[in-house]
Amino acid sequence: MDGFTKWIRRELLSMGTMTATAKKLGTSPQQLCKWYQGRNKPNLKSYKKLCRVIADHKKVPVEQIYISGLAHIKE
Repeated sequence: MDGFTKWIRRELLSMGTMTATAKKLGTSPQQLCKWYQGRNKPNLKSYKKLCRVIADHKKVPVEQIYISGLAHIKE
C-alpha cells in the first residue's frame, strides 16, 4: 500500500462513516471504498473536494490538507 492510500485511509477513518463522508463529497460510498482500498485514486476535482471536506472536519486551512496529501504522493 502506498503512502497516499495510507493517508486517505487515515483521513477517512477519522471522519466517521463512508456514507456520510460520501454525501458531503457528492460521491458514492463505493467510490470512497475504492480510494480507501487503494484500487483507485481521486482525480484532481475529487481530491480538491476531499481536501475541503477534511479541512472542514478538522477545522484547519484547506491548504494544509492539500499539502499533507500531496506530500504522500510518490512518482
